Amino acid sequence: MWRGGLSERRTAPLGREAAPKPASAVYQEYRMQWFRDCCAAERG
Repeated sequence: MWRGGLSERRTAPLGREAAPKPASAVYQEYRMQWFRDCCAAERG
């Protein structure tokens, strides 16, 4: 049985394929990208 930490579970291999990202992780990445773009526009 695989016993990785929480940060490693995202990238735990399933056979030969990588584990798919949960929808919440994709949404969170989109939000962070939007936030960074917003801050960059205010700075310059």
